[in-house]
Amino acid sequence: DLLAKVAGIYRSNSKTLLESIKTAVITDDRDALLHGVHALKSSSANVGATTLAELCREIESVAKLGDLDQACLLVEQLVVEHREVLQALEEQGLAA
Repeated sequence: DLLAKVAGIYRSNSKTLLESIKTAVITDDRDALLHGVHALKSSSANVGATTLAELCREIESVAKLGDLDQACLLVEQLVVEHREVLQALEEQGLAA
């Protein structure tokens, strides 16, 4: 079914994006961070993960201001929220 396929693609792509976001924070790579959170924001909004998309928006905002310390704290929250989104998708029988 189409919804399950979309959720499966989201699961795979979002994991890759999250890893690149974490790497960008560790290496202080502002451009890579902005790219990763922008892409994750869009795809998360598309699957209805609005809290995750909002966290990405917040990270984008602070990273644009150059506050990578605050971005790092928000990425920690992002990791937790991402795990919850994937768990919710699995509980709905999607993206297993």
